[in-house]
Amino acid sequence: MVELLAPAGSFDSAKAAVSAGADAVYMGGGRFGARAFAESVEENRTLEALDYVHFHGRKLYLTVNTLVKERELEELPGFLVPYLERGLDGVILQDFGVWQRIRDCFPDLPVHISTQMTLTGAEGAGWMEALGASRIVLARELSLEEIRTIRERVSIEMEVFVHGAVCYCYSGQCLMSSMIGGRSGNRGRCAQPCRLPYGLERPDRQSDSRKKGFLLNLKDMCTVESLPQLVEAGINSMKIEGRMKSPVYTAGVVSIYRKYLDRCLEYGGEGYAVEGQDLRILSELFDRGGFTDYLWRRNGREMMALTEKPRFRPVDQTVINAIELQYLSKELKRKVYGIVTLEQGKPAKIVLECDGIRCQWEGETVEAAKSRPLTEEAVRKQIQKTGNSAFCFEKLDVLSEEGCFLNVQALNALRRQGFERLRQELTGRNRRTVKQTGGRAEPETDTAMEPAAAVVPAVTVLVPDFRSAVWVIEEPGIDRVIVDEGQQDKPEQLMELAEFAHSQGKKLLFRLPPVLRSREAEKLCDCRKLLTGSGLDGLVLRTADEAGLVCGAGWDIPVVLDHSFYTWNRQALVFLRKAFGSRLSYTTLPLELNQRELSERGCRSSELVVYGYAPLMVTAGCVGKTAEVCDHREKLLYLTDRKKKRFPVKTMCKNCCNMIYNAEPLYLLDRMDQVNGLKPASVRMEFTIEDRHRQRQLTRILKEAMQTGGGKADAQPVDGTYTRGHFRRGVD
Repeated sequence: MVELLAPAGSFDSAKAAVSAGADAVYMGGGRFGARAFAESVEENRTLEALDYVHFHGRKLYLTVNTLVKERELEELPGFLVPYLERGLDGVILQDFGVWQRIRDCFPDLPVHISTQMTLTGAEGAGWMEALGASRIVLARELSLEEIRTIRERVSIEMEVFVHGAVCYCYSGQCLMSSMIGGRSGNRGRCAQPCRLPYGLERPDRQSDSRKKGFLLNLKDMCTVESLPQLVEAGINSMKIEGRMKSPVYTAGVVSIYRKYLDRCLEYGGEGYAVEGQDLRILSELFDRGGFTDYLWRRNGREMMALTEKPRFRPVDQTVINAIELQYLSKELKRKVYGIVTLEQGKPAKIVLECDGIRCQWEGETVEAAKSRPLTEEAVRKQIQKTGNSAFCFEKLDVLSEEGCFLNVQALNALRRQGFERLRQELTGRNRRTVKQTGGRAEPETDTAMEPAAAVVPAVTVLVPDFRSAVWVIEEPGIDRVIVDEGQQDKPEQLMELAEFAHSQGKKLLFRLPPVLRSREAEKLCDCRKLLTGSGLDGLVLRTADEAGLVCGAGWDIPVVLDHSFYTWNRQALVFLRKAFGSRLSYTTLPLELNQRELSERGCRSSELVVYGYAPLMVTAGCVGKTAEVCDHREKLLYLTDRKKKRFPVKTMCKNCCNMIYNAEPLYLLDRMDQVNGLKPASVRMEFTIEDRHRQRQLTRILKEAMQTGGGKADAQPVDGTYTRGHFRRGVD
């Protein structure tokens, strides 16, 4: 069976989804869900939705897919208990700390890994399966061929988005809304700055009108014409996006996908075709300038809604009326097989069967008729009056002894009470008694982690290339150097660089790509022996796919988790220490926590970034290609917004992706007294677009700040604008 999974931002949307044919719905419970601006769903309404979908034989998954701060995490088990008792079918999550709490408190609860985990390959899928996940939600950016390859290599359930809005950034890797306006996509509060207009400039500030528009504004996804290929690829669940959409949208989209999914499941791909009228209805329900998908293309100008501001245009009232009449205005009924038995001197009995559930109810005692005995037809007519109930009879047998009598009120009560018993059986079959186990956060220790510095944190510098690495290694006062990705095709030079670093008393680490697609994974596997035998002191991992590559294949090399490998709370550290074992050296502190939250999370086994242009987006889309300036050469471009802010863009052609950076660098070098108060194991400067002079200047400032304890005038920025990031403000 292939599941059709629908969004529900409200109880009415859940009903609409079920009525239109969804096999399952996903919705939030008012907290911990990544759609904070969807209609507020109170707990009792979500519980009501659980009963409703279970009554109709469907499933409900709860979205618990935000990143969770230390103070919030202890509230999670109590939040989940009512849903588990009601028969919750699974949770969708992103945070490793959330996973650890669920594992400790509710070990039998199925866990689905959110698309926010940025899973793009079999490496990450296999790792999730090994760690105990029931299902993974793949990144939207994957091609059909990549999906097939993953299916061939893992047995875990796979879910893909088939319709709805598409982020320009890989889900889970976007900090643009967070850094610009303090509304974090990782917390369900994205302000969608990617839907705004931008201009594109080269470093010489040249631009023209062709390079202006909604350059990051992807069209909505629509894969209804590719359903046979997705079924053939082995997808277990096809997911529709839209928890912020209306019940009309939900019912309309679900009904069309139900129609064509049933068609291809029954007949396969032979003769499969989508009627033009149905494509028009999908467009009517929401139009962002056309449809697109990643199944057949990696990026391109045709995928973007470049000239049209995103809008919710009025839907054809005829379409709305038809959807409301068919799916929203009528109560969906369950078909029942029933047997009514009437025997004199015995209680009237009704037996009801529905969806494998069989129950019976006894009513008043049947009497001998004094004048007008009940006929079989009269009994059937009265019992079949199901009215506004949620049931209707598919078949009803009446076994009535001759000469029986039972008044109309008793017959109605027999039917009504029998249906109520059946309703309870249908809604209650998934309910469970929840016995919450322990699972409190373990105190932070340095077990299997690099010990924290006693007084002064170690200093790490990340550089973009080998040339920069050489002078940083020669610089006194630097303890570790990280060479950024893009150099994985030069492992022999890494070996030479590692030897040089060790001769200078430094450690050298190599950072893997921001997203590990199949091509990048193959390259790394090809040079595995050179990487692990090059003398490197560790690999810096940015995604779960890279973790799967290292752990699944048993790479014998220490690892460091970068700030995009989110560890917002101590339970995440507990989980990952168990998952990596002795391989894990240390973690990098998240960029979205403020000073107080960092302290609560604990820093003494982690590294804090104190300078650098924060990566706002990792994108499969190429802004250069969209603006028709792509020549397949890696370059630096600039996106300019309405306020004339210039956001650096690195076109990473080796990996066919873009990295969009913040317009201003994070700068905490004059706040080192506050940084030292957090007691991090080390601090990091990240160099990306700085020239050699600027790199040396910043290195000198950091060293002086470290020597003086920070907070001194000579640690102030010497030129340009800068940001404190979230060190002071944090995110909601």
